[in-house]
Amino acid sequence: MKIRKKISEIAVLSGEQSIPLSDILDKYVANALDEVEITITEDEMYEAYQAQQEQSRLQDALDHFDEFVFGDGPEALEETKVEQKKRRFQEQYGFSYDEAVDPKSEHYVLEEAARRFRNKHNCWIDENSQWKAVIEYLLEDRAS
Repeated sequence: MKIRKKISEIAVLSGEQSIPLSDILDKYVANALDEVEITITEDEMYEAYQAQQEQSRLQDALDHFDEFVFGDGPEALEETKVEQKKRRFQEQYGFSYDEAVDPKSEHYVLEEAARRFRNKHNCWIDENSQWKAVIEYLLEDRAS
């Protein structure tokens, strides 16, 4: 399978960071390119699709985790309210909100929440309810 894309439409994923390919080429290649042609196998295409799905699922996990902890995104609340809800979370579960969303922390929960959601997903139940249940059960498991 061949894909033809404009350089401006392609990004390179590095860890959790996405870098426009044009920025990389501008820095390291003397002659600017306008298009690139990439040949990939169906397996590689599927692998890329799965990786994108996982990234989306992790973002969904964070969004639903924030809704669970704060009732909405923390940016919608005053700072004192955010700190109050973070304290309540730590008292209830024994680890901090910041630890729960930090991939380097032993208390990181988003990857496990995404895994559980993927494995238990039921298309007959609305996703918000499923995310809430996944997060509640995961936190109960971690607290005990």
